[in-house]
Amino acid sequence: MGNQQANVGGGILPSTVTCLYGRRRSLTRQKVGLYRRLSLCESETASVNSFVGSVDNTDDEAGSIHSEDNAGYDEWLTDSQELENAILSENVDQLQKICDERRIDINIELNEKGETALILSVKLSQIEMVKALLLTPNIDKNSLNAHDFSPLDVALVTAFDNRLEPRQTICWEIIECLLQVGAEPNNKDAMMYIIRTALKYCDEKFLYRLILLTKELSYSIKLHELLLQKLHRYQPVYIESLDPFFVCTSEFTIKLLKNANGRQLCDIVNSMRHYLESYWNCRLNKLAVFQKLILYATAAGWDWTPQQMDFINRVCPEMLARWCANQKKYPISLSHLSRKSFRRNSQGQVAQTLKELPFKVPESLKDYIMLKDVDEFLSGAEISIVDVRL
Repeated sequence: MGNQQANVGGGILPSTVTCLYGRRRSLTRQKVGLYRRLSLCESETASVNSFVGSVDNTDDEAGSIHSEDNAGYDEWLTDSQELENAILSENVDQLQKICDERRIDINIELNEKGETALILSVKLSQIEMVKALLLTPNIDKNSLNAHDFSPLDVALVTAFDNRLEPRQTICWEIIECLLQVGAEPNNKDAMMYIIRTALKYCDEKFLYRLILLTKELSYSIKLHELLLQKLHRYQPVYIESLDPFFVCTSEFTIKLLKNANGRQLCDIVNSMRHYLESYWNCRLNKLAVFQKLILYATAAGWDWTPQQMDFINRVCPEMLARWCANQKKYPISLSHLSRKSFRRNSQGQVAQTLKELPFKVPESLKDYIMLKDVDEFLSGAEISIVDVRL
């Protein structure tokens, strides 16, 4: 597909031609000064004429305001053009100089497409510029362009459109950099485009690479939701079984469950419905995956509602719903109750909260809070959730 960004997927990304010579519309608007506004009404009525006559005494002051206004605008325009030129010429030293001097907001829109320095660098696949910008203080890694695309959205679409081109390696490096700093997707159309098109053309290699990369580097619940949602939504487009993709994505889900606090846990459990509602070629794969997800979610502190248990019972074997119901009947151990309380009251990710505690926590206790007991149980040769008591 190459560089056909303007033609593929309904024009997901605007072409880079205009941005190379951008800033024509929004940056060239003429500002109307105070003196100009007052002068517009000179010929309307006699009373206005007399008023303008009284204003004549302030011509010098109004002219001074107008001059200062234009001077400030021209200075800002020059600085923003310098920033844009540094990006287009891939001049890292010049960019570093601009950032160090802090003459301009690094997140400013550089053209009529609303592209910031980071978005433009991602779009042009300039890995060194992206790295330099992500190290800049106050950089907005989730800035949006005029189409509400974040830098990660642009990176994903660019990587997909160039998956057969030599620059694909750089595109993936950019995605890695963005995921490492916690960049988030914003526009659902970006994920829809790459998932739908990859499934349509049976590009399993791209999908596996994307899933494995998110599992390794990302803690984004929004990215997790979009990935599962689009795999489920466009399942009919794919002629083969999606079981391997769901199994691979479930490892990303488990990673999020291990680190989720109370608020995050709710969003993750709600997204697990896509596993249940999707079609699985092998029923045993579905049972194995959902058994793990239910066990990790319960150990992380989730209380299953009757409606959820009924839904689980309808789409999975009865024993899973019965096990969830039995967790409310059996006395909860003090250790599990303490773990549940700690995780629910964490302000951020559980692993980070443990690191920020003002006192030293024994490793065995850390392992228990991070659900290592569940890992040990699932590593056994024969797995039966019926035997588990939390």
